Amino acid sequence: MNLLDLGHGRFLLLLSLGPLLMTLPLAYRRWLFTVISASVFMLALPDWRTRMAVVVFMLLPLLQLRWFRTRPIGPMVALLVLLFIWLNGYIRTALAADSILGAAHVLGLSYILFREIDVLVFSTGYEAEAEPINVIEYFGFLMSFWTILAGPIQRYPAFVAALREPNAPQLSESLRLLNRAINGLLKVLLFGTFLLRAATVAGQHLSSSGLNALDFAVAFYGFAAYMYLNFSGYCDLVIAAAGWAGFTLPENFNKPWLSRDMIEFWNRWHITLSEWARDYMFQPLLKRWLRNPIERWPNAPQYAAIFVTFVVVGFWHGSTSSWAIFGLFQGVGVAWALARRNRLQKKLGKQGYKVYNATVWRMWLGRAICFHYICASFLFIGFAPETIAQWVRL
Repeated sequence: MNLLDLGHGRFLLLLSLGPLLMTLPLAYRRWLFTVISASVFMLALPDWRTRMAVVVFMLLPLLQLRWFRTRPIGPMVALLVLLFIWLNGYIRTALAADSILGAAHVLGLSYILFREIDVLVFSTGYEAEAEPINVIEYFGFLMSFWTILAGPIQRYPAFVAALREPNAPQLSESLRLLNRAINGLLKVLLFGTFLLRAATVAGQHLSSSGLNALDFAVAFYGFAAYMYLNFSGYCDLVIAAAGWAGFTLPENFNKPWLSRDMIEFWNRWHITLSEWARDYMFQPLLKRWLRNPIERWPNAPQYAAIFVTFVVVGFWHGSTSSWAIFGLFQGVGVAWALARRNRLQKKLGKQGYKVYNATVWRMWLGRAICFHYICASFLFIGFAPETIAQWVRL
């Protein structure tokens, strides 16, 4: 078991020590938070060569911020993305491409890339004159032990504000956070583990005996439920642990299974990733493509930008065919939902569309269709496309 795994006792101990850490004076708090975060992440990497490469990866934005601050950030972002792709493949190879351990470290590196881009945009934007980037806070932000493994994705200004002025919770809030942490642990270690095991066994039965309704239902619904319980449970735990320390993390889930279409789903599921993708991928792509609109298809740039954004989100998780299919599911689903909304709003008007969409039977039909579409996309994460094809052939 790795140090960054949720079930690792040392990681849980680290989360519990957060409140003590945040009571220290700011100067000590900055240093100790960064040293602990860096130690946890670096020790989890497979070897010293990888650690040195990751250090270089994190130092590059500082070169831009210190000596090339007035230059466009585009070349630096491109360099970071290329280096990330190389490191992504290297770490997966070192840790075995299909292992949970390999995926965990690649995700950690992905979150570092997101934060680097966020800092670059923030420091060169309209707020850049307010205060230069503090190097210690910068590294603490990149490797924050609360969020390095699976988010939520916190923005740099919010991180700095929370680190500098933690807001200790009252007793009632502490008890609420304790309840949330316990629920998170139960989601991950009990219910999520059970559902993953059930889905895995069902998949093995399908591979050996062919397609049957019961095993397919367990694999189809069980793995999707596991994905939600595992991810949201982790977020519940780290948000609660940070909250005990007076450190506010953004929410990442809001009842995603009640979504009526894929746009609403991504406003409820991994919310911080959706917001990051909107700000740093969708909107820049849309602005660029709107400069040369196609007269016959005026909405084409919007659909293309949202499709590309969510395909990239799929590939961000991994470079296997499973993640490629997942990304295509998301891109097609969100683009289709947007096209449908635009068509109905044009026909009914915005107010008429709200009334139409609020009809009870349409609302629940939309939820059922969206739920099954998401379960289908998650199925390709849990099982290789070749395995699913084998079920059908048998």
